[in-house]
Amino acid sequence: MPLIDIHTRSIEFYDKLGKEGCEKQLSPYNAEKEAYDGTHLTENGGVLMAELVAEDLRKAVTSLASCLK
Repeated sequence: MPLIDIHTRSIEFYDKLGKEGCEKQLSPYNAEKEAYDGTHLTENGGVLMAELVAEDLRKAVTSLASCLK
């Protein structure tokens, strides 16, 4: 059974973006606390993470590649 290691992929992606990039591109801003929420994703963050999953899924299960954007 194919495995998609989203944990490792997300760490690599976060490292590539850096703290500031993650805050701006992935994390919602909590105005009340005047801080970014590092435990949830914005809509854009969800899309970016889904793209990582789709990319790895295309490689792991090539028969699904044509079904994925």
